[in-house]
Amino acid sequence: MDTPSVSGSVSFVGEGRGESEQNARAAAYRSALERMGSDLGYDIVSSYYRELLNTDRIAELGSYIASSYSTFDNSGYYYYVLVITPSDSFDERRSEDIEKARGRDREIASLLSSASAHYRANEDVDALSDVLSALSLSLDGSMQHSPDDLMARAMAYLGNLELTASTADDAICSVRMRRTRGPFHPMVRSGKVDAAYFMVDNAGDTIEDSVVAQTRQNGSFNFPATNPYMVRRGSIIFSIHLPEDTLAEIERKADEGFLDPLLSLRAEKSIVFDYVLPDRFPHAEALIAIVPFMRGDSPVYATETLEAFKGQLEAVGVGYDIVLAAGEDEGDILSRLRALYPEKRYLIISYLGVTDHREAFDGYYARVDGRSLIMDRDSLLVEQEIFASDGGESVEEAELNALEKGARIAAGMLLKDI
Repeated sequence: MDTPSVSGSVSFVGEGRGESEQNARAAAYRSALERMGSDLGYDIVSSYYRELLNTDRIAELGSYIASSYSTFDNSGYYYYVLVITPSDSFDERRSEDIEKARGRDREIASLLSSASAHYRANEDVDALSDVLSALSLSLDGSMQHSPDDLMARAMAYLGNLELTASTADDAICSVRMRRTRGPFHPMVRSGKVDAAYFMVDNAGDTIEDSVVAQTRQNGSFNFPATNPYMVRRGSIIFSIHLPEDTLAEIERKADEGFLDPLLSLRAEKSIVFDYVLPDRFPHAEALIAIVPFMRGDSPVYATETLEAFKGQLEAVGVGYDIVLAAGEDEGDILSRLRALYPEKRYLIISYLGVTDHREAFDGYYARVDGRSLIMDRDSLLVEQEIFASDGGESVEEAELNALEKGARIAAGMLLKDI
């Protein structure tokens, strides 16, 4: 396709080839933008590619697709596109954007200088953060710095880092970060690390939580069990921290998948540390007793209540012996447990049962109330009250669902104390 001369405008032809017409069209639009950017003096693909591909226009420049043509042969599809832009808009933008690009280049140069200084100081994660900030700026248009080159630099910094974890006194583990290349493989100072683990929320559900830790001057930090609702047996995933705001900026500006190699490399560099937290009480001296509510002389949903509570405690890694107790008088229950289990100094007693149910337009709803006690001999250490509600298509289903939910909540609340 020849580039026609249209009075008062500038024209650019894009050419593309692909295995499908869609791929060939995308390549042609990119080609046209690359030629426009070459004439403007800086990269504009990242700024306008999606808009042009989706709308056939660039509103800011007044550009539009004037015509297109496609053909096919044995080697694939060929696509040609003609982009026209008003001359006055193009010339004005060229002078304005060149000055803006020069300003961005000055900012990028400053960030890269800062990255080099951080690297010399063995602060590699800060250096990586500076390079990613520079990369984000380059995607707005740069005359001197290619986004691909800056991505390669970020990948080099990240690829040069290594995390290790080991057991530690007074903490779950100790984590170290070091550089794997260069003389002496120095430890990385002030290096931010994401730590992801599972905890129990106030609904009794197991959810993922995370914190950001930072290495000290010696390149390490201790990771303590500061969250009392952290599951007792689990794994912590440690990953090199990348600034989320900057990543979001890059993702918004760049082609889809541009960040995938960087994120994949971070995943490869992540490490997993398996841990077991000690329970508060010695297992030989502690007992959990589940007390279902009574209807008349019979406990209601005794087995279901026990299994729901037991399943939740096992899921979060609590390993005490669990038994079923029955009765309405708290003093009698305590006396029987003391007589049956004289070796147990600590009694953890959880009362749980259905207190109400109602019919609604979409089924039935049940309410569960409960109370948990932690006793050291005859001294009360902890007392907690809970309630929960849930629904079902029948009264029985609603009551069982509410009991299971109540057991999760009760067990989760006890987690920090046992």
